Amino acid sequence: MLFARDDLVETIREVVRHSNERVFLLAHSMGAQLTMEALRQIALTGDRALLDRVAGVVLISPDIDPDLFRDQVETVGKLQAPIFVFVSREDWALGFASWITVSKERLGGITSGEQVAGLDVRVVDVSGLEDGRDMNHATAFTSAAAVGVLRGLIDEANAGGNPFPAYIALTGDKVNR
Repeated sequence: MLFARDDLVETIREVVRHSNERVFLLAHSMGAQLTMEALRQIALTGDRALLDRVAGVVLISPDIDPDLFRDQVETVGKLQAPIFVFVSREDWALGFASWITVSKERLGGITSGEQVAGLDVRVVDVSGLEDGRDMNHATAFTSAAAVGVLRGLIDEANAGGNPFPAYIALTGDKVNR
């Protein structure tokens, strides 16, 4: 995954260079770690102008150590919008990743917003939407309720707004804040 970091940075640069649009980054699982590492690399080069063109970042079931994520976010600094993290306590794939690497839980399995307290991050917990398919690792884009929230995040990022609290739990057709 880390071999792709330079290429992702270059891709973001090229998209921004050839467009007046801002970039919205959506990443899943290990791609979330790749995305955060690319943003970190951009920050370390001091290219705030490029980071300012990032309209939003959504990480779905991120396979990242929470302590590493904290360091990444602190290095990246303030973005145009908070980073949204879709998590699930029922994500078996992330549970297996934690077990096989003999490490603590992954960011995609955190159980509260407290674990990212102090960061410009919003957590969307989709645990209540699990259906048992695909090891519950893709719920954020297989559940109609979660897709609706994701669509709303993209729309808000494009509009420059931010109506979401620090922690949202989706259960069935309800949103609990």
